[in-house]
Amino acid sequence: MVPSMLINKKALSRRLPRT
Repeated sequence: MVPSMLINKKALSRRLPRT
């Protein structure tokens, strides 16, 4: 099982600027 949720969260956090 791949932690797609973890990757998605990290990718989103890295892609989207922390406002």
